[in-house]
Amino acid sequence: MDSLLFTATTGASRVLKAQHVRSNNLSNADTAGFRADMERVNSVPLQGSGFDGRTMVVTNSAATRFDSGDVVKTGRPLDIAIMGEGYISVQTPAGNEAYTRAGNIKVDDLGAMTINGFAVVGDNGPMVLPEFQKVEISERGRVSVIPPGGGAEVEVGTLKLVKPEITQLQKESDSYCTALMVSRLRRMRRSI
Repeated sequence: MDSLLFTATTGASRVLKAQHVRSNNLSNADTAGFRADMERVNSVPLQGSGFDGRTMVVTNSAATRFDSGDVVKTGRPLDIAIMGEGYISVQTPAGNEAYTRAGNIKVDDLGAMTINGFAVVGDNGPMVLPEFQKVEISERGRVSVIPPGGGAEVEVGTLKLVKPEITQLQKESDSYCTALMVSRLRRMRRSI
């Protein structure tokens, strides 16, 4: 293949990739807890015969924005927001721990607390509530319920809130974050 054509093709493929990243960011701009991706590329001058002004596009590792988004009042009693740094722990279907800043908690028919279908993790594992009339979550992540028929408020657990180092986080394809050590172990298990 002509080297000029090959050089042009690499540039076009990077433009297509950048367009995909931007369209994904735009389509998820209003998604609670979404972390935007940033594509990073460098141009590398090509050495050899031909015009010296030719460059090739090389993709650097993609970066993810971890800064806090805006807090939006929803009026739903189970919607929470983390003020400052930190993440809510959730459990993936594979049983691994992942992190999110999305606070749109729902309770299913069995009392399990979930965020976008992922089980919310408390200090003692996935949070499952007993029958309740009302649920409240404190600023410290303590989950309390008022039993059916009223009565005293009962604390049922505390949300597992974590503050990993940003450099140790990796965004997964489902938009949740995992610690790099956990991701590497999972990849190593797959390769064995």
